[in-house]
Amino acid sequence: MTGNLKANLKEVQDSIEKEGSGRKVLLVAVSKKQPVKKIEELFRLGVQDFGENYLQEALEKQEQLQELAIRWHFIGTLQTKKIKDIVGRFHLIHTVARSTELEKIERVAKSIDCIQDVLIQVNIANEESKNGVRPNDLHELLERGSLLKQVRIRGLMFFPPASDSEESSLRWFGKAQQCFLAAQKKQAPEFDTLSMGTSGDFHLAVRQGATHVRVGERLLGPR
Repeated sequence: MTGNLKANLKEVQDSIEKEGSGRKVLLVAVSKKQPVKKIEELFRLGVQDFGENYLQEALEKQEQLQELAIRWHFIGTLQTKKIKDIVGRFHLIHTVARSTELEKIERVAKSIDCIQDVLIQVNIANEESKNGVRPNDLHELLERGSLLKQVRIRGLMFFPPASDSEESSLRWFGKAQQCFLAAQKKQAPEFDTLSMGTSGDFHLAVRQGATHVRVGERLLGPR
């Protein structure tokens, strides 16, 4: 198993380096529904950041792997009722989309005396089937978030429309990058994260400025 993971990791890292021209890009290994053994082996190969979609599964893995210095990312749909169990347990929450979520994170973070880093998920194509703030409403949400003390908005997350066309994917990632850069001009210096790209298109996301890519089966194999 290690041999396959090592080869997969090299392939992904080589692609990131090529498309990013040596620019530093953080690889988040999407480990949902993957066995703990694979996560542990990939960590031993140098990957520190792992993304989970489902809270209960993530908490179980955190318990089993607590001796490893893993940085856990929450990348699943955010449910308000579960925020109390997410805050403080994840290095970065990628999927905040509403002011009510920011406010709940603020209250929970204050109660446990922590600063929680988050990303705002943007529905760049205004797709009905996807979560995320609409681009036209992003500025207002960021303004509200800037008033909070226990929440630190680190940037934006995008999950653009699926496409079989490289040209179309590049266009959507380009729009996402423009949205990020426009928002960045009005935010604090720590607003530095552009999370986009998955197993099938992460190389294109890197080409368009992604700082974080979320790679699952391409890295860890079939679930």
